[in-house]
Amino acid sequence: MGYLAVVDNPYGAISAPDFSISEIPVGKWKATVWHADLEAEKKEIEVEIKEGAATEITVEFKAPKYLLPKKEVPKWGETEKTPDAAPAP
Repeated sequence: MGYLAVVDNPYGAISAPDFSISEIPVGKWKATVWHADLEAEKKEIEVEIKEGAATEITVEFKAPKYLLPKKEVPKWGETEKTPDAAPAP
């Protein structure tokens, strides 16, 4: 399986996990974030490029549901345990 991203500018990169893109003109830009398996917390990040300065952005991803801890399923004949339930008298 492969992926292809087509952009209307010469500024793009594949991160692994750190990367850089050089020669971006000074100004305010929007960086669009995409990952094949993970969902970004913010898909568009506003970035300001300043003359002679490095700009750093941090991207956070949500874990997909299939990687989150599974809810404990009660064994046959047991009732589900809830942390707020008071003990039976």
